[in-house]
Amino acid sequence: MKKLINAPEDVVTETLEGVAAAHPSLSVDVENKVITRAGGPRPGKVGLVSGGGSGHEPLHGGFVGYGMLDAACPGEVFTSPVPDQMLAATLIMTLRVSPAPLMPPPKMMPHAMKGSLIMAM
Repeated sequence: MKKLINAPEDVVTETLEGVAAAHPSLSVDVENKVITRAGGPRPGKVGLVSGGGSGHEPLHGGFVGYGMLDAACPGEVFTSPVPDQMLAATLIMTLRVSPAPLMPPPKMMPHAMKGSLIMAM
């Protein structure tokens, strides 16, 4: 299978710009690489935040929506999101809903290690 990619280092940013253009029901922070529901979760609901490496599209970002994830953080291609991305998504959820969004534990070690850093922050 072939993919059309302008430049490998820009693929995640360009993908996020495309998601923002194609899905008005989502809010995309291209700078922090965070996808959230435009309306946000309803007050009192525990926000669900997930993240993972890009390259498996539409993994994570494709699950943001009503009744599913409230935020997703796509990392670079085949790399887990950096702690600052997950922290940005967590802060967005904290401002919109409960003080502690739920981050389901990932099964891959690099994701789990970075998740531990987020919880410490």
